[in-house]
Amino acid sequence: MYSLSVPPKRWFSAAAAKRCSAPGVPAFPTATSAQLVKHRVCLRNSETAAKVAEAFVPAGAKDKVVIEAFPGPGILTRALLQLPRERIRKIIVLENAECFLDSLWPLQRIDPRVRVLPWDGYAWGTYRNLEAEGHLWDVESSSWQEPDPPLRFIAHLPTSIYGEQLIAQLLRLVPDRGWLFRYGRVPMNYIMHDFMWERISANTSNADKLRNRCKLSVIAEAVASLGEVVPSDILQPYEEHFWPPSIATAEGRSKKNRQNRNMVAITINPLLEQVSSPTSR
Repeated sequence: MYSLSVPPKRWFSAAAAKRCSAPGVPAFPTATSAQLVKHRVCLRNSETAAKVAEAFVPAGAKDKVVIEAFPGPGILTRALLQLPRERIRKIIVLENAECFLDSLWPLQRIDPRVRVLPWDGYAWGTYRNLEAEGHLWDVESSSWQEPDPPLRFIAHLPTSIYGEQLIAQLLRLVPDRGWLFRYGRVPMNYIMHDFMWERISANTSNADKLRNRCKLSVIAEAVASLGEVVPSDILQPYEEHFWPPSIATAEGRSKKNRQNRNMVAITINPLLEQVSSPTSR
């Protein structure tokens, strides 16, 4: 993850933004604009988004502050806002693709809980600026023993190498209790490709998964518990629930891509006991 001293620039020009649909209506890019966000996958089915939102911020949650990265036009954002109001106190939306922003700005205007920031969810400077500009001023740090801190991170994980780098960087911060984890054992919720899930969840206790074992799965197993929170069949077939219409179309027409386009919704919870922690040094 690269660092920036100022919030990153947006990806599109004003002209590109005009190619999107009218403000206030959740809209996806035209074919031309979609090429600029070809590694992005996000929910487009509102009913499915409601089920995912319920799983990410379930009954019993109260006064949560959500940082949501890569929301696209905000189908999941809207589903989160439709949960019982006491569950979510604030949603900080990170989206720097101009073609999605026209669908996000109205949420900030109509719901005081929403803050839309046109910043890049990949960039470490973005997360520093969240604190520097006071967006987290009302989030108290919780004890590491507290299993349910007020802060929560939610993201549609991009399909590019940068998506993998993002999740790897955040997992590496867990033992040192860096950034997000200065606020406690902050849960991370992701919607991601199943091929990424197969890699990150490949642990030594499951022989069938060992062929996918990699550095990412080693890190994940060492610092967190993780699991699917929505039955995978709820998110299938892909075309009924996600944008772009076909990952095979967006990323190539190979047989491998056509077969490997399922998505999963997962939660990653930092472990109470870390192999290496600030208190053990």
